[in-house]
Amino acid sequence: ALLTVKLPQAAVAPSELQVWALAWFDALNRMPNATEASPRGSSGRCIGDALRAMVEAAPPGAPGKPVLPSVASVADGSVSVALTPSVACPWSTDTLKAGADNAIRAVARQAAWSGLQPVVDVAAP
Repeated sequence: ALLTVKLPQAAVAPSELQVWALAWFDALNRMPNATEASPRGSSGRCIGDALRAMVEAAPPGAPGKPVLPSVASVADGSVSVALTPSVACPWSTDTLKAGADNAIRAVARQAAWSGLQPVVDVAAP
């Protein structure tokens, strides 16, 4: 969805695409389970709807500026990204912040296992 949703500008900075993908998957996994009475939308639909709502709510961005801010700024809480819940996409409060934080931690752990030095200093919880 980050690459296929139709937006007037890029959804994320290319250098952060994989980390943002991890953050969105984490956020999707935090949604309540679907029920017969309340079916859940597809992951692509939920992410696409959220990104379109962000574009509509924001002032026009500078050319080349992505819709989403830096994943690190969302993870550390310096930038807040609110997701509007719906019946099909019941986002919970701060779900994307938690997803961004978990994504950065996962990347840092993988870098440590690979013998690389992580760019972001991540303290253990």
